[in-house]
Amino acid sequence: MRKLIIILIMFSLVVIPSVSFAAKGGEKGASGQAYENASDQAIFNRVGDWFATVGKSKEEKDKIKAERRAKREAERVRKEAEKQTEGIKQDIEKKSQETMRVRDREREQMATQELQQAQEKQMMQKTKSTKMMQGSGQGMQESMPGKGGRGK
Repeated sequence: MRKLIIILIMFSLVVIPSVSFAAKGGEKGASGQAYENASDQAIFNRVGDWFATVGKSKEEKDKIKAERRAKREAERVRKEAEKQTEGIKQDIEKKSQETMRVRDREREQMATQELQQAQEKQMMQKTKSTKMMQGSGQGMQESMPGKGGRGK
């Protein structure tokens, strides 16, 4: 009984993920395919056009349909332009952020270099002052009688 339960659990762990990844190679779902195949002649556009043209003459119908098609096309073009400008704005913002990061890194590098140079300068000054102190100390010892190694 236990073995059967364990086998069922193992089977479910194998089968459930495979079902959730049923879309082959990232294929689009139904809504993606419908959006891709959408056109000006979609049913909801045709129904609206039909209601707008009921009881009109052929010339009026053609005129109304042409106006409505032009309006839909203008709206589609406007939306595409908005998407493009939004994409461009995002690209510009990304580039400006990257530029700011690069500038910040350069400033940090410059500050680090300046700090290192200042530390090296301090070390050089300390070394010089230490050497001068040692040199003046030896000179004083030599000049003092009885204290230096040579003097009499």
